[in-house]
Amino acid sequence: AAGSAPAIARLFTYMLMTASTQTDRQCPVYLVIDEFQRMVAQNLEYLLQLARSMGVGVILSNQSMADLKSDRRDLTPIIEANCRFRQWFDVPSSVDRALLKDVAGETIEELGGWSVGNSANGTTSSQSGSEVILPRLSTNEMLEAGGHPKKSIIRLSRGDGYSQHAGLPIVIRSGFHISASEYERRK
Repeated sequence: AAGSAPAIARLFTYMLMTASTQTDRQCPVYLVIDEFQRMVAQNLEYLLQLARSMGVGVILSNQSMADLKSDRRDLTPIIEANCRFRQWFDVPSSVDRALLKDVAGETIEELGGWSVGNSANGTTSSQSGSEVILPRLSTNEMLEAGGHPKKSIIRLSRGDGYSQHAGLPIVIRSGFHISASEYERRK
């Protein structure tokens, strides 16, 4: 029955993690869960801690940040505390855009101008400048990233050097992990 699918998924997940500790691994183990909030709503923090202790990488996906909230629980703080890398391929919801814009914060941009004019005493010039506070990640940038096949928004925390970006969301452009010919061969 469809209602038992989350329970079966949880059972499979724990069996996979247990099996991963029973062998001498030759390669890393990853657990990929699509629409994870349906499966782990009550035990997400425990699942992530257990996977980390067993050396299992966990990749969670969902459609919207709104999916992380229900009448009974908000999973957003758990995701924030336990997930190092987050990626948005599209941000269609205005609620999600507002949340992402809030996390990105604001930045100060310098606006400047230069003018040249003629007067009775000859040519004159002046320079002016001002600072304005703008969102670090604009709605237009989010919409443009979501509409582009090679752009997305990432947020990386607990990294080193340039990979961290101060924990702020940034728009990136990335290629596919395999070539088109390799994709066709595998397909």
